[in-house]
Amino acid sequence: MSKQINLKTLGNLISIIRLKEEWKMNDLIDNANIEYDDLIYFLNILSEIYSKNGLFILPRI
Repeated sequence: MSKQINLKTLGNLISIIRLKEEWKMNDLIDNANIEYDDLIYFLNILSEIYSKNGLFILPRI
């Protein structure tokens, strides 16, 4: 797992997640081209942003 937050990778992950309503973890890892630990870390960051702001940051398509 990388030790720094890469905003480009985080933005890319958000864009990929928005493509489908549901993802299998392995498919999301492959599409985002990141490791499992990084995916969990980024999803945790996104959930923290959501819970602190009370906003749904990934609107349904």
